[in-house]
Amino acid sequence: YVEEVLAHRTSPIITAQETDSLKDVIALFKTHGVSQVPIVDSKGRPISIVAEVDVLRGLQDGTATLASPAKAIAQRLGGLIYPKARIEELYRIFETNQVAIVVDNEKIVGVVSQIDVIDFMSKKGR
Repeated sequence: YVEEVLAHRTSPIITAQETDSLKDVIALFKTHGVSQVPIVDSKGRPISIVAEVDVLRGLQDGTATLASPAKAIAQRLGGLIYPKARIEELYRIFETNQVAIVVDNEKIVGVVSQIDVIDFMSKKGR
């Protein structure tokens, strides 16, 4: 189950608010070594996601600056999954999104990337 993969992770859940500046989002990328950050509302519910490529595109084409809010370039969140979902269900998400956002009671309980699943499987000796 997806929750088993989460149990092997030790890194914190990194999120941003839609009003956070792109400068702040970039700092999260660099500080935490992530390439995507889920955007949450004031109640902590996931509403969108910002990836490095979104920042690159926005800065390159001039539709965003470092002072722009994250919501200016955020993308629709498509990779939601529940902790009790089977690991195989992650593959569908990985084909269309870079990471899976694990949600329970409308709150993010984890973010799972492909390398997280590879690491989990390799430690189980599969």
